Amino acid sequence: MINDDFYQKIAGNNINFLIGSGMSTPLYKTLALPTSVKFSFEDVLTHKNLSEASRTILYIYYYLSIIQETRNEINIKPIADKPEGELDNNERVVYNYSRFVQWMNKYLLNIGVGQPKRINVFTTNYDLLFERIFDSLLKDNPLLWFNEGSRGFLQRMINSENYNINISHSGFNDNYRRDLSLVNLYKLHGSVLWKYSEDKKYIYLDETFELFNKIDGKLTTEISKVVCKRIKNMSSTNLEDYVSELNNKNSENEKLEESLLQDFYELYKQIPIVNPNKGKFEETVFNQYYYQLLRAFSYELEKKQTTLIVFGFSFADEHIRSIVKRSLLNPELQVFIIPFSPNSYELMMSYFGGYPNVHFIPDFKTDNQTIRGNFDYLLDLLGAE
Repeated sequence: MINDDFYQKIAGNNINFLIGSGMSTPLYKTLALPTSVKFSFEDVLTHKNLSEASRTILYIYYYLSIIQETRNEINIKPIADKPEGELDNNERVVYNYSRFVQWMNKYLLNIGVGQPKRINVFTTNYDLLFERIFDSLLKDNPLLWFNEGSRGFLQRMINSENYNINISHSGFNDNYRRDLSLVNLYKLHGSVLWKYSEDKKYIYLDETFELFNKIDGKLTTEISKVVCKRIKNMSSTNLEDYVSELNNKNSENEKLEESLLQDFYELYKQIPIVNPNKGKFEETVFNQYYYQLLRAFSYELEKKQTTLIVFGFSFADEHIRSIVKRSLLNPELQVFIIPFSPNSYELMMSYFGGYPNVHFIPDFKTDNQTIRGNFDYLLDLLGAE
């Protein structure tokens, strides 16, 4: 079921995954500007000279190019029924998510008595791929429970306290107990399925996407074209010049009305997600729920016999990076990072190269430089079918 050598390293441990946007690529875009520049989306958004209008334009582009797509319905069955060789790149992402979830189910069913029948998945992705895959597999996997932190019936409320549970069958007469497999999904940066209560004290699931429908109503086709064209046609490769060029573009012929930008931004701020700016930790701390999720991540890494498998995550989020670094003082924590390429390997080495309990698979010092630590590589490592 699993690569024998890797199995020996993780068997019997508390298993945790840290998942980033690379897992959903290319179905959903990663957090990158559309032009070839060395600075990040965050660098531009937090630049001191960026005008308010330009900042909102960047958020419109971010909404259109990344957030909006993640709400789209995915018809999973036709993908599952297709021969693997006939899948296009986007379909393969969905197919691999399904293989990953089924691997977790099989792994939990086969672990020994007394070991935790639980896997924690921490992700910074807003998308709904895990939720959609779990729904599609539920009827064929009755002993697997999925927990994304919500409780309720007609109105499901998100609460971090909902993760600290165990689920078991005990029979009608309580004459036996069978622990059920549990996958906890922690969405560290929020979800497109969430909405705030009116007083901003609670977070609920919003399956109708009411807020997004309001935002879509503000963004006409013409506005969307102007914004996307503007960002995609940026020519500056220096951060200072890029910010100046973006500010100037909004002063030219295609200037967008300030009232329209303000209307969009007021609605956009109501989406309970952590935005791609260097103030993200501030947002996280002030929102109790986000703070509790980060704390839960830290607590899991401090447990005995713990494994963290990192995939599709660049560690650009300095706060998650600092939590992992601090947790590496735990001698019973083993971290396995799957870098995509030699370049990402070098970056990961610059963060964690001095820690003996951090392992890079593939290790590009010794492995073939043409290997890619992609989704297929992860699934082969796990032994997923």
